[in-house]
Amino acid sequence: MVIQYFPGHMAKTIREVTEHASQIDIIYELRDARAPISSKNPIIESMLETKPRVQLWTKADLADRPLTNHLAKEESSVVLVVDLHHDPVDRLLAQATAAVLPTHTVVRALVVGIPNVGKSTLINRLSSKAKVNVENRPGVTRHLQWITINPQLRLLDTPGLLWKKFDDQGAALRLAALGMIPRTHVPTDEIYLFLATYFFHHYPDRFASIYQYEGSDVMELMTAVAKSRGLLRGTSFDEDRVYEIVILDLQRGKLGKVMIDGPL
Repeated sequence: MVIQYFPGHMAKTIREVTEHASQIDIIYELRDARAPISSKNPIIESMLETKPRVQLWTKADLADRPLTNHLAKEESSVVLVVDLHHDPVDRLLAQATAAVLPTHTVVRALVVGIPNVGKSTLINRLSSKAKVNVENRPGVTRHLQWITINPQLRLLDTPGLLWKKFDDQGAALRLAALGMIPRTHVPTDEIYLFLATYFFHHYPDRFASIYQYEGSDVMELMTAVAKSRGLLRGTSFDEDRVYEIVILDLQRGKLGKVMIDGPL
């Protein structure tokens, strides 16, 4: 199955962002620190390549920090954010912005990122008011809106943006595993197979600690997951529930701190 998710409002957003380009001083690009390469949107690069930017890599508390730090050193203007609710994001962002735009007294920033990466949470945190709808699922924000944070900063909030065609289906699986593409568009068994294979290669000890499984067989792992959660009935279990358990355990950090941008 070819993974693709590009609803109509995303195409509309791309047109509107292009129309607002002359009003934008800087881009605040959010990526997931567990997959900063896969969560980089190439559309933004092509539309606004001349604009300066600051990257905020969110959910750094769930990321494999040595690997994340290594990738961050290869980029420019990266701010690692552990918790958008409690980190001093306003101070960190102001410092990064001043380094990129030292002469600006009023900054108009475009906030962009893929779905469910934390854009609305960031804006609510900066404004100290719940001005933007926030839910733990992709596709909540649907319209562009300018939000005044203070006299020196205005933010243009955008819906989560993906791109029309995933040339790298591995990247699409990574985004689906992290909850950035609705699972209605990606079979959960494919996500599970990707995660099992990836962890066998890169984090083989994690399944032993949470599911008491030390092998490298995807079907045996499923049985171990079912047993660990009390779902095993003789030799039978609900496969779909097992897929969901592994995916949610990744998203909630129960599989430990990870970097899933890497070769299988």
